[in-house]
Amino acid sequence: MKINKQELVLAREELYTNTNTLEAQLNMAQAKAQGIIASPHFKSGAKDALNSELMNYTIPLLLSYVDHINVIYNDLITEGVN
Repeated sequence: MKINKQELVLAREELYTNTNTLEAQLNMAQAKAQGIIASPHFKSGAKDALNSELMNYTIPLLLSYVDHINVIYNDLITEGVN
């Protein structure tokens, strides 16, 4: 299989451009999820269930997305796609 290096370079540049935007959006989503956890407006079992969902699933998932984006970009740099 023949790989066109120029396509990889363009993909890396597009990934770099979109990484900052996506990371900012993911960080905003994480901050809003943290805000929900800290909110005094939920009480009792509903708050406990929501906090559990956010702390055990949603926030770690958002953090993993940020990590995966950075790994993909760094792999392109490491592989010499310049």
